Amino acid sequence: MRVTVLVAEDDDDDYFFTARVLTRTRQAEVVRVESGRAVVDYLLGAGPYEDRGKFPWPDLVLLDLKMGEMDGHGVLAWVAKNAWSQPPRIFVLTGSGESRDRERVQATGMAEGYLVKPLTPDNLAEILKLPV
Repeated sequence: MRVTVLVAEDDDDDYFFTARVLTRTRQAEVVRVESGRAVVDYLLGAGPYEDRGKFPWPDLVLLDLKMGEMDGHGVLAWVAKNAWSQPPRIFVLTGSGESRDRERVQATGMAEGYLVKPLTPDNLAEILKLPV
């Protein structure tokens, strides 16, 4: 079963390593956005993401916290305020191991997990429930 993973990451190097782990499973189709605003547009199917054939609803969102235009905390707050029949599965994937960021994410109740970069095959297997 192939899954669509929306990776919200504005750093090219971090994206490269994340996509590398994701594509090694051969079970993930990776779509990248570089800002929190683009995550919102993608989830709404707005702007360049209107074509759900080309930009399907993500099975998983890997969300960086530190991005321009709208950060990951803003995305989580936006998701929390919107009614979803099926809310997106969100895992924070961030360079921040700070307890205040982790607590702030947990307070929204919108993220299923909090991972500190880099993404590893073991992390991915746990998230996707795949064998390593």
